[in-house]
Amino acid sequence: MNSKTPDLELEYELEELYILCKHWVQDISFVEDETRFFKNIAKKYSDTNNQGGDLSMVQLFKQKTIRQEANIAALKEGIAKYLKSLEPYISDLNKAMSIDLIEEFAGLQTEVQALFDEFRNMRKELFDFAEKVIKEGTQIHE
Repeated sequence: MNSKTPDLELEYELEELYILCKHWVQDISFVEDETRFFKNIAKKYSDTNNQGGDLSMVQLFKQKTIRQEANIAALKEGIAKYLKSLEPYISDLNKAMSIDLIEEFAGLQTEVQALFDEFRNMRKELFDFAEKVIKEGTQIHE
């Protein structure tokens, strides 16, 4: 038998959504720092394989970090907006809720997962590039 009242269960669920979103913000801050680190590394390398005006690996990587930074900013803003919209329901459980609250959460969750997937891909590309640079003996410009 469940001794929790429906209101307490709803309160716990809402608080759990809130806490999960706060954790996302922390995780996104980590990805943001790592993306900045990746961008700084890319700035230090010269790419000797740029032929015929094609974009070099470094230029492509820099473009990816710029897109990643834009995605991070948009996602942080979206989460902040969602948290703000969630707060009234936590403080007033009698307030009428819409399914949009859950749909918005699901959308954010998908975006957060996509950000982490892209981060993992960028990290792998950076390590692959670093390995190539090491093998070829390309110099770092400081």
